[in-house]
Amino acid sequence: MSSESNFVSLIKSNIKNNSVFLKDKVIDNSDMNFYNSEIKLYHFYNCTFSKDFTFYTSEKEIETEFRFEKCIFKGQVDFNVPLGNFKSNLVFISTTHRYLLKFHATFSERIFIQDIRFTESFKIEFSSPLDKKRLYHSIVIRDCKQTIDEISFNGIRVEELIIRDSHINNISLENMIVSNKLGIVNIEDISKLNLDNVDFEENSKNRIENLTVNDFILKKVSQDAKYTQIANKKEMKEEK
Repeated sequence: MSSESNFVSLIKSNIKNNSVFLKDKVIDNSDMNFYNSEIKLYHFYNCTFSKDFTFYTSEKEIETEFRFEKCIFKGQVDFNVPLGNFKSNLVFISTTHRYLLKFHATFSERIFIQDIRFTESFKIEFSSPLDKKRLYHSIVIRDCKQTIDEISFNGIRVEELIIRDSHINNISLENMIVSNKLGIVNIEDISKLNLDNVDFEENSKNRIENLTVNDFILKKVSQDAKYTQIANKKEMKEEK
């Protein structure tokens, strides 16, 4: 029996009340065609994914929550659904990654990342399908004590973006719209903070404060926000 069918069988044997809970499992397969739209929660706890986790579906509406706690990913993690809309949360708590975590879809609910860890130089990427500014409702990244090499946001519209209490080398916001709230707070030892062609919409409230930054680059940043605060900067260089 193939590893894929073993994984699908494992999923099917653990369905209860339209949810799946897997604990302490080793998942050794590269084909992630396990998705069942009738399942409302996939919860993985202390599981090890031995290969890339690439989520793809032809479904236009994904109303399933994915929750990963204390899991290990030995390949990249990619939620790539260009025509899809995630209508439930994606949660990563105390997960360990090898090198890359990518999001490429529309997300109508929250992406929550807390205390993420990794074994190699690590990046998180948020992008927009088909070169359009697709919606990310809420992105929260917090309490990451191991230094993330880079977090990048490119070509997206986000209602709420919060990055706080973490260690990150590079943060890049490019060609994007913030419609409600931006908070980049309490980040240590940033090599570069880049805001390039960022539109803060009229009613947005934005805070960038309590940072230690080497290069702080502002290019084509709108001035329409209801409230913007850049304060308590240490060792910052600003380029306009």
